[in-house]
Amino acid sequence: MRIGRDHRVPQAKCPLCGHKLDAAAGIDTDASPDPDDYSVCINCASPLIYCADLTLRPLTAPEMAAMHPQNRREVEAAMATARRLDRRKR
Repeated sequence: MRIGRDHRVPQAKCPLCGHKLDAAAGIDTDASPDPDDYSVCINCASPLIYCADLTLRPLTAPEMAAMHPQNRREVEAAMATARRLDRRKR
């Protein structure tokens, strides 16, 4: 798994923890995010999805369950990475 380059996105707050989010990096791609792309909050490790205006909303459990298996693995890996980063801050 390779992390792509950073892209600036419209500043938003994580809808779950309120952390300011203004950048995104893809997994195995340098593409900038598009609506309906998945994301993970770097602060609380919550799975998120981009809306049409590139704001973020929580990914629901049914949406997570319906994901393509490769996408689910990538989101779960990103969530695990965010959790590890959070433990290092303590």
